[in-house]
Amino acid sequence: MNEIEYELIKVKIFTDINDNPIAPSETSGGNISHFYSQFNQLINLVFRDLNNLEEAIEAINSRIQIQLPPPSLVIEEFIFANVTTSDVNGNNRATLGTIPKSGKVTRITIDGINNENDNYFIVIDSSGSEYFLFEWSRHTITEGFEWTFDEPVTAGQEFIIQTSAIETNRTVKLYLEVEGYSPIIPNG
Repeated sequence: MNEIEYELIKVKIFTDINDNPIAPSETSGGNISHFYSQFNQLINLVFRDLNNLEEAIEAINSRIQIQLPPPSLVIEEFIFANVTTSDVNGNNRATLGTIPKSGKVTRITIDGINNENDNYFIVIDSSGSEYFLFEWSRHTITEGFEWTFDEPVTAGQEFIIQTSAIETNRTVKLYLEVEGYSPIIPNG
């Protein structure tokens, strides 16, 4: 709330009506003018303290941001589960979703595949054009199969797999090199 909203909450004080506060004592209970005065002082303190708190938070945040090291390149894993391809104009395809972050595709893994050859990963760019990710290598791994890449991608691009055979309930893992911070692992 801003200062005007706090002022609207306060009780209005009128001359010769409620402007003579009498505090409670050991023998009397005080008057409503005293209560109004105390209430209005409380509103003033809350407004002041909230302003001070907001300023303190801003000061702390600016110090934290200044002290952060510059981001470095880190690898993040994104999982697309239960992928099943189906015939799309003569090709076995599945839309995996969208690229979650801008960066560089370094590798893609699948937990098994019917045919390790003639499988492609496709990205649709902002103009709607499809392009195949160019693989550097492909090989069998313990979990299934892995392709390596060095391909820049942009967050929000559609991500598609095209396979040489129908694939059912596969898990595709996308590894992106992005600007970020490595997780802090506590000592001990």
